[in-house]
This record gives sequence, C-alpha cells and structure tokens, in this order.
Amino acid sequence: EDGIRDVAVTGVQTCALPICYTIGNLDSPITVYCEGLATGLTIYEAFAGQARVIVCFNAGNMVNVVKKTKGLTIVCADDDSQTEKEHGKNPGVEAARTAANLHDCKLTIPETLGSDINDELSERLAYWSTKELGNYKKGLDYVRKKALADIKTTILKFTK
Repeated sequence: EDGIRDVAVTGVQTCALPICYTIGNLDSPITVYCEGLATGLTIYEAFAGQARVIVCFNAGNMVNVVKKTKGLTIVCADDDSQTEKEHGKNPGVEAARTAANLHDCKLTIPETLGSDINDELSERLAYWSTKELGNYKKGLDYVRKKALADIKTTILKFTK
C-alpha cells in the first residue's frame, strides 16, 4: 500500500524515489544499468572505464532509474531463477526487460542461469585460471584481463 512490496515473497522492492549511483564519465558513449554495486564495479572494469555504469540497487528501482541516453544504452539483468522456481517470477529479468522496453534500451541477461555479471566474472576467472595453469608466467593480471574481456563480450551480446 505504501509502494513497498514484501521482499521476502516477491523478491522485488519498489522505491518511491529513483535512487542510483553512477560510476564513470557522464559523457561516455556507452551507459550500462545494473542492480548491484559489485556488478556495477565489474562492468566498469570490464569496459576499462569507457562506459558509464549506473547502479539501481534493486530490481524494483530499475524502471524508475533507467533512461535512454545518447549512444548505446544497455540494461543488465540479474537472473533470479531461484526466486522464479520458488515464486513463479524472476524479478531481476522481468524488471530489466520492462525498463529496457519502456525506454527503448538494449537488454542483456547473464549466460549462466541464476547469476549476475559479477557471478559470471567469478566463473570466468576460474575458467581462465584453469586454462592458463601451465603458463604461470602470464600471471593473475593476464587471467583477470581475459575474464573481463569475456564479460564485456557477454554484455555486448544483447538479447533485444
């Protein structure tokens, strides 16, 4: 009744005010919206500081925060598939899709079911660490750069 849903039941909380946090240059040609701060920092690092990232803090806030910007505008969903199994709704994907459609933005959904972009980074780091295990001279910086390049590619493969 006051604009806030039961988060424990639906996994979605709506906000009366569009609260967000911006990372990066306001004049960037690429703007990426996401839910969480850790995800936002991962996206910013994946784009090597060449994208403005706007953190919406939760799925219910995305529709209020997302706006079409000059250049490329991408809404990055969190895949809340576990919530979908338990309650029949995937608030992360649904909110991101609604915001992207409403504001004519591109939409990207993580490739791994039940994850967000930050989770994907952890998986890619594990993958590249294992793949490059025999080549220890390249080091962790190389592995991280490979993983972040994968993340950037994932984000740029829009579903809409």
